Amino acid sequence: LRATCNVTQNVTFEWNPTQGLDNPTILNPLAAPRQTTTYTLIARSGNLKAIDSVTVTVIPIAQPTITESGGILTANVSGVGTIVRYTWYRDGSPIAGANNATYQPLAPGIFTVEIENEKGCRSISEPFEFKITSLEQGLFLEGHRLWIYPNPTTGTFAIQTTYPSSYSIRVIDALGKVILYSNATSSNIQQFDLSSFANGVYYIHLQTIAGNKIITKLVKH
Repeated sequence: LRATCNVTQNVTFEWNPTQGLDNPTILNPLAAPRQTTTYTLIARSGNLKAIDSVTVTVIPIAQPTITESGGILTANVSGVGTIVRYTWYRDGSPIAGANNATYQPLAPGIFTVEIENEKGCRSISEPFEFKITSLEQGLFLEGHRLWIYPNPTTGTFAIQTTYPSSYSIRVIDALGKVILYSNATSSNIQQFDLSSFANGVYYIHLQTIAGNKIITKLVKH
């Protein structure tokens, strides 16, 4: 807030209300009200005082909502002007590179999305729980569950299992060529990226240290 006073000595200043002000006793405080507020300034010098007021209009920004379809999360917004920034969070931490209106999770978790419009106003969604089982109920290997998600995928996907020991993963194309390979340890989430490969059908070949294996289909589109 910017105010001027033609008396510079022995003058006190008092802004009301004080909510949203960094210092209500100076001539030009910073104001960050959460709603439209009329601030009144009283300047006193001895028995003299002067009063003026100013209204700060707050344009509210709607809260985004998250929906999920086919393993892709979408930030839905309306009536908030032009959105210039999206920031996705997983379990409270920002996700590097996740700055679009949609996000494809590579692991389950609690997701939120923050939006910012052209005026610098921000709003964050309610938490959204993304579950593996919402995409695939899971396969079984030696009595342990195996999840591949999302399937179909647009490029990136993840493999997770409750299998407690090491195992190998091969991603095989329709011609039988191994295009990706990984040695996994215990139940760690393994992430893969097919973005540089053509759309089509791929096969996931998982083999345990005991020699047992399972093969399942993955579709990229």
